[in-house]
Amino acid sequence: MSLLKGDRVLAALTVTRGIGSMAYYVYAPFFGVWLIREQSLPAAESGTVVGAFILTTRAGSILLPALVRLLGERGAVILSYAATVCLFWGMYSPGSGYPLFAWYVLSGLLGFAFSGATLALKSFVAERVGEDKRVGAFSFLNLAVNIGAALGPVVGGWVVTKDASILPLVASGLQILSVFVAFSLPGGRFELKGSRARPVGGWRPSRRFLGFVGASSLTWIAYVQLFNVFPVYAEGHLDERVIGALFSVNAAMIILLQVPAGRALQRAWQGKSSRLFGVHPLLLLANLCLALSMFLFVAARSWLWPLVFAGVILFTLSELLWSPMYDTGVAHLRDGMNAAAAFGIVGVAWGMAEALGSSLGIALTGGSAAFSAFLLGSAAALVAGITVYSFRVLRPGKSLVSPEASAGDGRKN
Repeated sequence: MSLLKGDRVLAALTVTRGIGSMAYYVYAPFFGVWLIREQSLPAAESGTVVGAFILTTRAGSILLPALVRLLGERGAVILSYAATVCLFWGMYSPGSGYPLFAWYVLSGLLGFAFSGATLALKSFVAERVGEDKRVGAFSFLNLAVNIGAALGPVVGGWVVTKDASILPLVASGLQILSVFVAFSLPGGRFELKGSRARPVGGWRPSRRFLGFVGASSLTWIAYVQLFNVFPVYAEGHLDERVIGALFSVNAAMIILLQVPAGRALQRAWQGKSSRLFGVHPLLLLANLCLALSMFLFVAARSWLWPLVFAGVILFTLSELLWSPMYDTGVAHLRDGMNAAAAFGIVGVAWGMAEALGSSLGIALTGGSAAFSAFLLGSAAALVAGITVYSFRVLRPGKSLVSPEASAGDGRKN
């Protein structure tokens, strides 16, 4: 199946991704608090457990393409989300007295499970959605993630205030729903005329693919300056409600604008827009907006602090453009690679960029020139935009994926 057959499949993808994202954000922001309060772990130990969860969530995808190859995208999504249900139930055991090592194992496996579902859903789009609809499909996935990110912390926060002990049960309930929805996705196994067939594609990336991954990773360094570094920079200068409002503006704009933005990006990818609004100019514009937003965030420590809202607007407009386009770029440039392998590689690269950007940014906020954290982000975004624009790493309308790989890896159409 090279194209999505109607809106039902796209709806199933979006709902599955959205519920899974909501389950993640119900639990992840409060994981550390829950460990301290309900499992009596010291703050330092709970921090390392949460760190193991984040690490495997970000970088675990590099170890999981074989799962997608074996089960197919739908099977991998179902198994991954079903695994999170079991792990959440394993964590729900008031006063369990698990040793620290057990918490490392449970949190690490939970991160792998979330990572596996994300990898499989993106591979589904890369393998089964034609290039004429792929940007729009990735836009819907981005929309679903942001809806979950907006609703999840609200539900999780309410649960923590009422009865924090049941937090894993609430998250597992959402994941059960996502499993049921995932069953409506088409195709789960590699089949060809009734017999099993090995999927086409391997692990060897092209130079163009690696160049794109390197340039796009710089954008992620800038991206994390808002979500991971800005709250540290603004502490003691902006009220927590103001910071929360900034994140709400970001989520609301994504929810309202991602679909029309996705349609515009699809036109650009198909060459139906003017050259001024082509793929590479739009990616340059996205990174320029991201770079400019970094400068506005500096105002958080001065009387000009309302400028940070203008910064968030620019930041979100940038995200609306580059996020689905980067995912589409990975699918476009994989050049015979298995889609799961391609997204596994970028998952590690982008995760490392997030970790590097966060650690450097937070460290810089503790120095005498705290604003330099945002100079770092601005420089990274500028280099990313100029690199992608100058070298024209993407070639819309000219598929770089081999016909065999783009045919769905031998699955029945």
